[in-house]
Amino acid sequence: MTYLYFGCLIVSIGVLFWLKLFDVRNSINQVLIFLCAVASNFGYYLVAVADDLGSAIVAQIYTYAGGMFLPALFLFLVMEVCHIKPHRVINITILIIQSVAFSFVCTIGKNDLFYKDMSISKVMGVTVLEKSYGPLHVVYPLTMVVYLAVAFFIIIHTFMVMSCHIISFADFRSIKL
Repeated sequence: MTYLYFGCLIVSIGVLFWLKLFDVRNSINQVLIFLCAVASNFGYYLVAVADDLGSAIVAQIYTYAGGMFLPALFLFLVMEVCHIKPHRVINITILIIQSVAFSFVCTIGKNDLFYKDMSISKVMGVTVLEKSYGPLHVVYPLTMVVYLAVAFFIIIHTFMVMSCHIISFADFRSIKL
């Protein structure tokens, strides 16, 4: 299992380099998404090879460092692809919300806000972090669902607007002069 985590880490680093070297769009959101994927995969690998609870907690924070910002970056990428330019205040607000949520993650091991109880066990030579969730852990899946739902509605809206433009263009072409 450790090899699988390490393989995912290597693949995500490779995709990041490929994207940076050969992608013509050079979208900062794409690069940041893959940087977050590298951070998450690095965290998963470090959890798998951790020898003690302290190391596993630090590795779990790396995992959340990537995962906490991925939904927001995905939303930004969808808006970019759909040619929607939100006001800068909206982008800053989203990043502040995610930063505050990540600050809750950084309290893992110091208080019971994000994780209540934690322990590690070895399963077939791989470290597994066993935990129970605290009251602020709900922020992570909640923001994920909200951002992905907004991205989904933006995609649907864009397709509907595009189909209206295609239909109106087809109607215009059918007019005989």
